[in-house]
This record gives sequence, C-alpha cells and structure tokens, in this order.
Amino acid sequence: MDKKTEDQIKSQGRRDFFKIGGGLLTGSLATNFLGAQNSVSKDKASDEKKIIRYKKLGRTGFKASDIGMGTTRFKHPNIARFAYDHGINYFDTAEGYHNGEAEKNLGKALKHMDRNKVFITTKVHIDENDSKEKIIQKFNACQKRLDTEYIDALYMHGVNRVDFLDHQGFHAATKKLRQEERLKFIGLSCHGPHNEKQDSMEDVLCAAAEDGRFDLMLLVYNFMNSKAGDRIIKACKENNVGTTAMKTSPGVLNFEPVDPDNLTKSQEKIVERLQNIKGYSRRRAIRSMQSTLEDKSELKKIKKFAKKYELQSELEFYKTSIKWVISNPDLHSACISFNNFEQLNALLPLSGTELSYLEKRSLEEYNSIFNSEYCRHGCQECLSRCSNNVPVNRIMRYAYYFQCQHREKDSMRKYYKLENNAEYCTNCEAPCVEACPYDLNVPVNLLKAHDLLSLT
Repeated sequence: MDKKTEDQIKSQGRRDFFKIGGGLLTGSLATNFLGAQNSVSKDKASDEKKIIRYKKLGRTGFKASDIGMGTTRFKHPNIARFAYDHGINYFDTAEGYHNGEAEKNLGKALKHMDRNKVFITTKVHIDENDSKEKIIQKFNACQKRLDTEYIDALYMHGVNRVDFLDHQGFHAATKKLRQEERLKFIGLSCHGPHNEKQDSMEDVLCAAAEDGRFDLMLLVYNFMNSKAGDRIIKACKENNVGTTAMKTSPGVLNFEPVDPDNLTKSQEKIVERLQNIKGYSRRRAIRSMQSTLEDKSELKKIKKFAKKYELQSELEFYKTSIKWVISNPDLHSACISFNNFEQLNALLPLSGTELSYLEKRSLEEYNSIFNSEYCRHGCQECLSRCSNNVPVNRIMRYAYYFQCQHREKDSMRKYYKLENNAEYCTNCEAPCVEACPYDLNVPVNLLKAHDLLSLT
C-alpha cells in the first residue's frame, strides 16, 4: 500500500474501519453478526432507518426495495411486519424453508400489509416427470400456507440444467394459474451443478433470460463471486428480466476462531452434538471442534489483514459486502435472510448507499488475500475430475449454511442424504486441486466440511 493510501486510512480512522480488540475478523463475514442479539434494540429503531432506494424489477414493473427479505431463517411474523413498516417490499420464500413454516409465518405477516404494495415470490422443487396437475398441487399448498389470493411469482427452485427450462408440466401449470389470476410471473433460482452432466449457473440463467418466458432470476452474487453473476445480470438487463441476489457475502469454512472460554452460539451447538453423539467430555469436544474449524496459518493472515485496516467489527465488513451488491445499478434487490430486529436495524441504513474508496480497497485486498480459501457457489470446474462423483460445490454450500446461516440441522440433514460425500476424499490423489481455478485445497476443505456436517 502506498503512503497516500495509508494516510487516508489513518485519517478516516474508525469512521470507515474498526480496530480488532481481542477478537478476529472471521472469513465467514456474517457468522457472529447473524446470531447477534445486542446490536440495536427494536425499541431504539428510528424512522430514519428505512429503505430509500427502489428499482424496477424488470418487466414486472414492480419497484422493489434494493434490500429484500429472504426467509431461510425466518421464524417470527413480526420480523416481516417490521421490515415492511421500514420500507422492504420484496419477500422471497419457498415451500422447503422450515418445511413450509416460513410461508405460514409470511402469510400471517401479510395480513398487516397492503397486499398491492408487496411482491411475494415462492419456490418449488420440480422433478423431471412432474405433471401439470402435480405442480398445481404444489402451488396450491404454497398459496394455502401464504394465505393470499395470489402469488406474485413462482420459481422453479434450484434448476441445474438448461433443458429443464422447457419443462412442459411447469409451463402448462403456470399458464393455467395465470389465467386464474392466482399467479402473475414466473422465475427460477440456480445454485450451479451437482455433477459434470449438469450445466453451470451462468449457462442456465443466461439461457433463461433469453428464453423469453421467465420474468425473474435469483442468482449467487457477491464481491468474491461476481464473474458469472455479471454476465447473467447483463443478459437479464438486455431481456428486461428482474434480478435478485443470494449468497451476498462469501463464507470461508475454516476461519472461525475458537475461544474455549467464550464459544459462539454455533460453536456451542457443535460441542453439544459431539458430547451427545460421540460421548466426548466437554474439554475433548472443544478440542475436536477447534482442530476442525481452525487453520492457524489462515488465522495469521486474518490478523494481519485486520491490523492493516484497523478492523474491530466483522459486522462492518459484512455491511460493506452487502453495499457492494446493492451498488450494482443493474441488480434489482439483494435477498438477505433476516431473523431478528437487530439485523434489520443494522442493514436498513445501507439502502441507497455507495461504497467509499476505502471500502472498495478493503474488498479488493480481501479478495486477493483469501482468494484460495473460498469455494465459489455455482462453480463446476473440478466436478469432472472427481472419480467418485463427490458434489464438491454442494457440500461446501451446506457448510456455508451451517456456519454462516446457522442452519445446522438443515445442512446436516441435506449432507446425510448425499449419495457420495467427502469420506471419499480421505485416500484420494486429489485431481480436483489442479482443476480449481482459485487454487483451493479442495480435499482439505471437504474433509473439514465432512467433520462439521456429519459429527459421526
């Protein structure tokens, strides 16, 4: 860094960056923040903390808040009511979130909103042979849980093949639902391929944008994973398709430091499971977890980065990553999973903001330093090199759910259902390492994910 930049950082001081006290900036930028309960109380919420920027959601014509509300961790209707009262008008849910409970809770919140002023999307998993009638049945269940006369958009959830875009049952069902005025628009979400026979997120969503039948897209997009997203957003803009972002902050599995005397909420849950499942003493359980989660060399890099930018709070860095997403003028809304008032109060002021010079610099440098530590969501480069057909990206996504979204049970359940998991990596020659364009130590990260998600 040149002297001019160093002087700028020093002059900005704590206004833009915060010094770490005895703690560390973690790679899963939002890990502790997402579980925090002491940021800003609901009672102290001010009217100034409201959405101030709205963007036209493609051909739907709806002006959506630049910060939308995802519901993967949503358990209380009042959270959505609070979000609505403070300007959030885009809500994303799915049939599978909390086994339908997210839809039910959002439906309860809808009773206290002006239905014409909010945009509700829900998602259903579509099997290859699902008929028109089967899909309508799934939609009916969603509509009943949401308890609304109509749903603004129905998404095919987690599409990973281009040929799936022409699913006859889905298009026949949605055509009928539109005729009945129970559905307005259709869209799709994509996390990328699970095996080498499937297509990339970029191929699927760009093809969908050009298809003409899809009105909306939900894509992975963050400052460390933007190459494919930028192309998708460009294609959507050219075809007047609405775009919303998920996975808006990168998560790195092995960055969370462990203080044995002051465990985080997610660490405490891991220790409890090790004690219950393996019969470990608390001390042994903590040691086992610590060896799984920590990589001393990476923690040294984090300390150095934090000291350089005088960082104190990972929350502030997390907010910077969100600002990066919503600063893109061609992306319409960032779907953030809110589960408490503190999170809302912390992120609402970001609406309409732009990145400062120092914030841009910190993200660029973080990306450079930790490039080889983040398994990009939606990437498929190493899949064809694995002789055991281990779904690398899928496993790392489950680890992300576990650590960054605190969806421990859900992510462990998903991992358990995999036909081929990371156990195959124990004695493998690791051809995946050569295939990774980001120099990620794939087998090491997969084995750590295995320890985290299986606990057996």
